Amino acid sequence: MRVMRRIRGTHSILLLLSASFLGAQPTSPQATGSTDGPDSTIMAPVTAPASYMARVEGKVLPPVFVEDGLVIVEDFAPYVFSGKDAAAQWDAGFRNHAIPLKDLKFSFGPAHDFERTGDRAFFVLPTTWRGSYKNKRFEEHGAWPFVLKNTAGQWRILAYGWGGNRFAGLAYENAVGRVRDLLVGFVRSRLNGYHRGQVATLLPQLGAEAVSTDFLVCYDEKPQRS
Repeated sequence: MRVMRRIRGTHSILLLLSASFLGAQPTSPQATGSTDGPDSTIMAPVTAPASYMARVEGKVLPPVFVEDGLVIVEDFAPYVFSGKDAAAQWDAGFRNHAIPLKDLKFSFGPAHDFERTGDRAFFVLPTTWRGSYKNKRFEEHGAWPFVLKNTAGQWRILAYGWGGNRFAGLAYENAVGRVRDLLVGFVRSRLNGYHRGQVATLLPQLGAEAVSTDFLVCYDEKPQRS
């Protein structure tokens, strides 16, 4: 639960930051309002860092961030990167974060909540990351809210934050499954007319072999589907 609260908090922080960037800045005369979605010139500075994150070893951070006023909210320390050195701080933080990550791949879904006002653009980009963490495969689904700024005809990232909303991996699935099994076992023990201890006692009295009646043991010993 703490992880989910932190994820939701990260997403909410960035949305608030985005709103402040869009609302507090004066609107330029060439305001265009919203369109169906970000075009290739807006997507380019977003795709570039994702590609960099997927293959960070031996690469140089692409110049896709604004030089001043950058704000990044991430799920690795120190979590908020801001100021003139924000890009360099984020780069160092991500490189350290990426040490146990291998074979990263990403895919984008259709952007939504796209708005363009003056030299600013905002949208949320559904994103899926796949790879391995400490040699265990994982798949993480989340959303990337972005605020971009157009400077001298070039779109640059002014702010972004990562908010994961679904994670699939061996360790995670096993942990969730174990909690589910514990709950099922608890409910079954309360609903059954006979407690499993009584069943274990009665079986030898009837001349039958005593076996474990524990739900978790039964579940662990059942044949697993491949």
